[in-house]
Amino acid sequence: MNRSRTGYLKDDYSSFSSPYLHLPAFQHSRSPLVDKEHFLPMHGTGQERLPENMRKILIPVAPSQTPATPRKRTRGIIVMCKLNKMLVRVHKGFTAYVEPQSLTLGTCEVNKLTKHYFFFLYGLNQCGTKTKRINNRMVYYNTLRYAPMMTMGPVRRVTPFSLSIECHFNRYHYSYKIGYMPRVEIQEVYKPMKNMANFTLTPSNAQWESISPSEGYIIGHPMYFVAMAPTVSEGKRLYVPSCYVTLSRSHTSAPRFMVINNFGCLTDSKNSSQSQFFASEKNSLRFSTGAFLFQGTMQKHLYMHCEMTVESESPTPTAKSCAFNQRTSRWEELNGSNDVCSCCDSKCPSSDPDASHKVISSGPFSSDHHVKSLEVEVTKPPLQPGEEVHASVTTEPWTTAEDSQVKGLAVVEEEEEEEKVPKTHLIFEDVFGLD
Repeated sequence: MNRSRTGYLKDDYSSFSSPYLHLPAFQHSRSPLVDKEHFLPMHGTGQERLPENMRKILIPVAPSQTPATPRKRTRGIIVMCKLNKMLVRVHKGFTAYVEPQSLTLGTCEVNKLTKHYFFFLYGLNQCGTKTKRINNRMVYYNTLRYAPMMTMGPVRRVTPFSLSIECHFNRYHYSYKIGYMPRVEIQEVYKPMKNMANFTLTPSNAQWESISPSEGYIIGHPMYFVAMAPTVSEGKRLYVPSCYVTLSRSHTSAPRFMVINNFGCLTDSKNSSQSQFFASEKNSLRFSTGAFLFQGTMQKHLYMHCEMTVESESPTPTAKSCAFNQRTSRWEELNGSNDVCSCCDSKCPSSDPDASHKVISSGPFSSDHHVKSLEVEVTKPPLQPGEEVHASVTTEPWTTAEDSQVKGLAVVEEEEEEEKVPKTHLIFEDVFGLD
């Protein structure tokens, strides 16, 4: 089987004086023709001349073309061996009175019938076909059997038979389109990060969308943050050993309020149920903490500062994300065993006490105790027939940051009916149905 390249090289290379190469698509061999060691990179510079026997393989001499002689149509059995299939064709005139159900190839029956032939077309691994090696060639073999039903009587008109069917393949196959594919060994190299600018810490809303400083948070509601690394390698995860809030853009300023400490313990979760970790991708960590203001100041803009590090995705006492579950009164790890949180109420030991991590600061965000005045209309059950009471409630802002609850003033207005009734004194708890 030869394949010529002249069909698509003639126009482009017609000026070449050398004849075109007539290369086969592939070549079979019982034994290896090429020493693979010769092509290893460490065995040469790539500039050496190829050995003569290898040149003969790469540029073989075209075999002489001999015209094929037509074959007479045989009335016997033909076996064709394909790359992964075996075709057996049996002429119906091979023996008289052949019944297809009595003809089998191993465990398979005839799967195609024509006017003159029975066909078996099956994969090399079907029909109970077995393999063996003969003279360094791979042989697939099976048995073609004809077992007709025997009839009663003194004569027999059909003869059973069995015939060995074999397909022989050379073990080595050389293609003229294949190239050398080096095997790359992957190694992990750990190198300290010099540029941490790609780590970010972003104030967000409850949908984890970044917010502007003017949007801010309201006292009594959670503040959401997303710590993120650009990428992490396989088997690694982003951790936040510590986080704290300051009034200044500088992470060294005071006062500061600690949110995460002790190598990933969300310490504020013991004081506020709004402080918790949320499921995140390996290159990010989502968490929240209850909104607050510093005592003795009315400054609204705050800054969050967090240490960040990339460690093994399996949590350890020095790389974890633990929050306190107030319902179960225990520390729980976000992605792994809770055992690593056992030191959150004490001091988690570090194998390197002097180790430090890069501190990433968020942009400014606001925390405000002001809420808009709201009109509430409350209708109580009539105290007496025909009597209704309507109340409007207006909340007033804090006057100092030392108060921990919103103060309110309830103003009750009564509608007088045509008949005057004695005034009913209602307090704030009565209007809103509070105990």
